[in-house]
Amino acid sequence: MDIFSYTTYKSFLIDYIRRNKYKGLITQLASACGCDRTYLSQAMAGKADLLPDHMIKLCEYLKMSELESDYLLNLLLKDRSTTLAARTLFENKLKKIKQQGDELSQKIKNKKDADEISEEYKTFYYSNWLFPAIHTLTSISDFQMQDAIAKKLNLPESQTLLILNSLIDMGLVVKSKNKYLHSGQSIYLKRDAAQIYSLHLQSRLESVKRSYEKNDIHFTNIFSVAKSEVDTLRGQIMELIETQRKTVHISGAEVACVFNCDFFVY
Repeated sequence: MDIFSYTTYKSFLIDYIRRNKYKGLITQLASACGCDRTYLSQAMAGKADLLPDHMIKLCEYLKMSELESDYLLNLLLKDRSTTLAARTLFENKLKKIKQQGDELSQKIKNKKDADEISEEYKTFYYSNWLFPAIHTLTSISDFQMQDAIAKKLNLPESQTLLILNSLIDMGLVVKSKNKYLHSGQSIYLKRDAAQIYSLHLQSRLESVKRSYEKNDIHFTNIFSVAKSEVDTLRGQIMELIETQRKTVHISGAEVACVFNCDFFVY
């Protein structure tokens, strides 16, 4: 969500809930603000206004950056203003913050574009599950040697070396003496990327091969459910994925894992 595109804090809250809808979300946000659910609902409906203290707590809960928090707080102060002079003051502040936000976003975009690997490399990378597997293993200190990687994946060392050299060419791995180290570069695919089919296929084929591994989790369930529950189930899955992403982000690198998730309606 582009925080700086909103002109009221209420429209931001409404859009956030719409995008992340799952059971109990409004209650969670109200608790984070330090108010009750009814008051938050009234604020979004334009029948009340949050306090600055509420917004500060909410921004902390949503892990907003300092600039994003400043923008939302000034949106609230503008909406609470009762005089033209006050509204003008906060509108001018918002313009400056938005300009800073746009400049920062452009810098991040330019850096990402500069670091982005070519479409040809992406296609090559996702042509075989071994590329992302070995790439991930190089982030773990126990698997930064050619022989250790080969043993872990039960591969010939010659094949392991070929893949490692390819990953070096892509800028995804760097060699330091006899160690192969994750460069910190990751590959991100958009939903409509040409390589997305191969990514899902390769990962799920490997999952099928491991379906009898007793320590793995492999679960498939085909069921019928009320139409009204589909969004609830989808929201629960999205909440799990978001929680998992946060855990991975703050965790150390000791084991390489794969998580596949599919949910669709016939």
